Amino acid sequence: TGKIIGSNVVLNWNTATEINNYGFEVERQTNNTGWNNIGFVFGNGTSNSPKYYTFTDNPPKVNGDIKYRLKQIDNDGQTAYSNILTFNFSITSFELYQNYPNPFNPGTTISWHSPIEGNVKIKIFDLLGNFICEILDDYKSAGINQIEFNIFSSDKNISSGIYIYQIEISNGITSFLQSKKMTLLK
Repeated sequence: TGKIIGSNVVLNWNTATEINNYGFEVERQTNNTGWNNIGFVFGNGTSNSPKYYTFTDNPPKVNGDIKYRLKQIDNDGQTAYSNILTFNFSITSFELYQNYPNPFNPGTTISWHSPIEGNVKIKIFDLLGNFICEILDDYKSAGINQIEFNIFSSDKNISSGIYIYQIEISNGITSFLQSKKMTLLK
C-alpha cells in the first residue's frame, strides 16, 4: 500500500513469512520512462512471523503518474516483483513548497507548482515586513518550477535570522499569493 503525505510518497508492505529473503529494491517510474532503483530495504532472512516494512520517497516533481514496484531478492539471487502502485500528481492547484534546506547557509531551493502560466514574483521580507530583495520576476510555464536562492547573489547584506519568502503568480485572470518562513544561519 502507499499514500501521499505532503510531497512524499510513503510505501508500506508486509510479509506473512519469509524464506531466504535478502531484501527489497524499491523501483520508481515517471512519465512512462524505464524503471529506476531508488532504494533498498533489507529483508529478515527466514522468519515464520509477519514482518512490516516502510519506505519514504520524495519523488521528482512531475505532472502526471508516478509508479512504484518492489523487486524482492532472495539470498540465492532469485527475484520476484510486486504489483505496481500508481500515484497521480496532476497539478490542479497552487502550492508553494517549504524551501530546502531550511535552515540554510548560503543557498536554498524554493519550489512551487502552478496550474497556470504567468508572471512569477518571489520576494524576501524580514519578520517586520520590511522588503529585503526580489529573487524572481519572470514569466514561468504551468507545472512545477524551482529557483535557487543564494545570499551571495543578492546585493543586500543579509544577516542570520528568520525571513519570509512570498510568491505571487498572476496571468491577468487568476492570481495566487502565498508566503512561508525560512531561516538563515551564518
